[in-house]
Amino acid sequence: MNAVHRTSLQPLRNLLLGVTSSIKGEARAGLSRGQFNSWARLAMLVIFLGITAKFALAADTGTISGTVSDPQGSVVPGVTVQLTAVETGVIQNVETDGAGFYRFPALPLGHYDITFSKAGFEKFETKGLLIDVDSALHADATLKVGSTSEQVTVTTTEAQVETESAQIGQVIGGKEMEDIPLDGRAYTDLLALQPGVVPFNASLFGVIGPQNGTLNAGALDISGGQETHNGYMVNGANVVEGYEGGTFLIPVLDSIAEFRIITADANAEYGNYSGGLVNVVT
Repeated sequence: MNAVHRTSLQPLRNLLLGVTSSIKGEARAGLSRGQFNSWARLAMLVIFLGITAKFALAADTGTISGTVSDPQGSVVPGVTVQLTAVETGVIQNVETDGAGFYRFPALPLGHYDITFSKAGFEKFETKGLLIDVDSALHADATLKVGSTSEQVTVTTTEAQVETESAQIGQVIGGKEMEDIPLDGRAYTDLLALQPGVVPFNASLFGVIGPQNGTLNAGALDISGGQETHNGYMVNGANVVEGYEGGTFLIPVLDSIAEFRIITADANAEYGNYSGGLVNVVT
């Protein structure tokens, strides 16, 4: 555990010790030793799980949400929204709430079709929505009065613009990794192709740079930040090399489905890092 992690967990340790002392002073008089120890362990576990929620790791899934309305702009509650994963055929169903809103959280990467249906309205279908790592798509629907046997279909063919997040960055998929020649077969060699990303050469300062065997460990200046301020995640797990920056885990290139590099305005779940973020999904 590096110094950053020890510093982050110190307040939690102090709080747990304080709660234990408080429980000891108030409860020992009325409980046997065995009962006291059981209650103390349970209290510490509950507090630990609650507080460490803020240390939750990055998302390697995406979300789709939106609002359903009629042609006059009034929201339509109680609409059945069916989401179908094109690659797997898995189907999920939700209903719009009183504000006409729906949401599908934690969706695996892939393509999705959505069907909106309610008695007295024509069906509405949106096809070809693409979920990338840590993406948040907004898909609204307008239902026209009519028979449910009639259907309006919208197929997504243009680039999707995320309006739910202010993150700046890019997703690199498997096809791009296959098409670009890489000496060393490390995805980290592709990071410096993004605007605002500059490789950092630690040897210029008389120190040894981070190493990952013979591979590029990903020590980068992203949007002017220091290389030790960047975050690296693989399938949501933190893989930062905490001493000199970069990552200590570089998956085999053929095993990577895609990765997202965020160069500015990262979402709140990345609050532990002030530089850029790299989120890999295998």
